[in-house]
Amino acid sequence: MVVAVVVGVLSAVLLPALGGSFTQRKLAGAAGDLHLAMRHLQEVAVLNRRTCRLLLHPGAAGQAGRYTAEYQAVELDAESAFAVLNDAALPATTLPEGLRFGDLQLPPEAAEAPGVPAGGAAVRFYADGSADPAVVPLTDGRAVWTVVLAPSTGRARLVQGVVERPPTGREDLDL
Repeated sequence: MVVAVVVGVLSAVLLPALGGSFTQRKLAGAAGDLHLAMRHLQEVAVLNRRTCRLLLHPGAAGQAGRYTAEYQAVELDAESAFAVLNDAALPATTLPEGLRFGDLQLPPEAAEAPGVPAGGAAVRFYADGSADPAVVPLTDGRAVWTVVLAPSTGRARLVQGVVERPPTGREDLDL
């Protein structure tokens, strides 16, 4: 009888803590995956000498957000010339249940480019190694992990917590 009471008390104390820890690991893992996707896409853009972009689909109410990698299919400056990148390292990815994109901080044209889903945005990576300045947060409603993209170097950095603004100019060299 005493053992049952002790097990019950321990379960009541430990199970909620373990559940929160699992959610935090899921959030950190998804943010890490997004970070690696951005780093890899920047390398693809440089190696193939083509502009690439990561389409961010926020997902409607009740739907999970997702992101998809694309490359410039023709050597024109036309935004509409993008095609899905078939790269095993960059599959189209759906965010895990309970996670969503936070408030994206991107240039205004990121949401207006052809092929960008309603409410979504495109983060561009250029052949010279540069990229659009971007702050892409992922959240579970309580905690936030943020991927920060430096414009002049195209480097992505993963930060735990909220980032107020994207780096500008040469400021990104100290990331």
